[in-house]
Amino acid sequence: MLPAVAGEVFLLAETPSRDVWGLGGAVRAVVPLDRDGRCALPPSLAARAARAVVSVPGYALASVPLPCPTARVRLVPESRLECVLRDPDGRPEEDAYALVLDGEGRPLPLPALALASDAEGRLSVPRLPAGRLTLLVASADGQRHAQRGVALAEGERRALDLVLLPDPQAARAFWRAAGGPAAEALLAEEPEGVR
Repeated sequence: MLPAVAGEVFLLAETPSRDVWGLGGAVRAVVPLDRDGRCALPPSLAARAARAVVSVPGYALASVPLPCPTARVRLVPESRLECVLRDPDGRPEEDAYALVLDGEGRPLPLPALALASDAEGRLSVPRLPAGRLTLLVASADGQRHAQRGVALAEGERRALDLVLLPDPQAARAFWRAAGGPAAEALLAEEPEGVR
């Protein structure tokens, strides 16, 4: 059961049978809330899922283990990263893309539009849970990267200034987290000891 704070809730359910590369192995559903703030997962989704991540604007992501007949989800105020991204010459990094990893190294299912920087290099990442997170950023052309660990308190807003540089280690971390063919090709070219 969810408090009636929004008309609908985004649920991300991870399949238990395989590792998830980024969001590639995820099943997504938008489930409407009733008047009492309750929602029901479609049986086909609930049967295949190991956990659901509940995402509500203004609140931190919440995780629910599945299957379960009923679950109460405690929504807490979101933490937020307010970033300014620059290139090595101090110019704004427009259209840079960010990923945020949880403490176990899994990408958080955050709103895609919030993960791209604007023309001034600003990036505001909402719905973050409290705890240790890793921010990974790639420039629009994929040539410069940044990686930063952060520990956030519940409801905290943290300002970060990041310079994106040619950084092979940060690039590997970003593409490994992003997944897909580009990551597999990049990792295949690495010497075995680097992985």
